Amino acid sequence: MKRLLLAGAAAAALVTAVPAPAQTAATRYVFVAVDAIEIQYTTVRVTGVVDGESAARTVTASFYSGTTSVDQVAACERLALLAMTRPGQFRFEILQASSSTVVCKLARVTP
Repeated sequence: MKRLLLAGAAAAALVTAVPAPAQTAATRYVFVAVDAIEIQYTTVRVTGVVDGESAARTVTASFYSGTTSVDQVAACERLALLAMTRPGQFRFEILQASSSTVVCKLARVTP
């Protein structure tokens, strides 16, 4: 009987010790200057200076490849173009929330 209780307790400890799957954190890039934009169907590549960095770099974000994503890519492109044409007035942000969720944001820089 004791062996059965010990085996049950050991099995319960193993079941509760299984780690939960790791969740990936969203990746956020805030550009203070946008130098170039490249669009390839559902992929957006933005080259520019990320806030807190001194050199330009390229960030790639991929949208879900559905019919509505083409409209989302076009909207993201318009925001990046506005940031590109008015340097210093806007901050362009790309948030890669998951493997298929991308959020683009444009914010006015306050003095």
